[in-house]
Amino acid sequence: HNNSNRFIPSLNSEMYCLFLRKGKMDKVISDLILDLHRGSTSVPLSEFKRWAFEQIQTVLSFDSAVWVNGHVQNKKMVSDDVYSYNQPEELYELREQYEEYSMLLNRMMVESGITLTREMVLPHGNFRDLKIYKEYFSKYDMEFALSTVKYRRQTGLYSYVALYRAANGQVFNEEERRKKEALLLHVFESYKYCLFHHYIGKKCVDAREIGKLIIDRNGVIREMCDEVMSQLHAQWPSWSGPYAPRELIELPSNGKIRFEKLYARVHSSDEQLIGIEIYPM
Repeated sequence: HNNSNRFIPSLNSEMYCLFLRKGKMDKVISDLILDLHRGSTSVPLSEFKRWAFEQIQTVLSFDSAVWVNGHVQNKKMVSDDVYSYNQPEELYELREQYEEYSMLLNRMMVESGITLTREMVLPHGNFRDLKIYKEYFSKYDMEFALSTVKYRRQTGLYSYVALYRAANGQVFNEEERRKKEALLLHVFESYKYCLFHHYIGKKCVDAREIGKLIIDRNGVIREMCDEVMSQLHAQWPSWSGPYAPRELIELPSNGKIRFEKLYARVHSSDEQLIGIEIYPM
């Protein structure tokens, strides 16, 4: 007598249907993550953020969004680049005028990489008591939000993405929160490699022996690969972000220089950002 099939659920059971849906969704998410990484070298930099939000929309609906890259200097958060999706570009500047915004962003930085709902940042009622909610979020119909911050303390760099739904929409549930959390770190990583591909070149993107550093015209680091941290510390032991070492900032376009511990070359640049290759000596 064989009872091996005894615990196989019925095809009509709710549990089995949920299992099948979860399996299909896991496949959709994993395929999307793969597409995001492929997009880092196939989607033009000028279109990448819009394209990334459109990819997220295929598995997680939202009405509008904002993507901010910035740095922390003297305990003040500075936004270096802001991209708004389905929002007026100037709208983000209004929220920066509220002192409460820095408090909220600081709160999210404590849990870097974790996607938070507003209720996780502040209790439901408390958030709606804030001036920034009454005069800004509510006014512009950003009622429900999912926010994720990636903060790199050693360099002072942060990336911030928030998705919003209007008041006539549905609150983001736990499944959607986890879905965004799974996707966002891949989105950040893909954008980093899109910058490398654009400013340093395709041959450098996956080459581990080549350090990759993106800075702006003021010398603020916008992106860097993991290897660069140890390379810079080897040459300048007291260095810390968010600014690149002065000697690198002062390199002319297409300039190159040998230091004691590393070799650096400005690979490409434009009116906004500069790409630098770094090799250990």
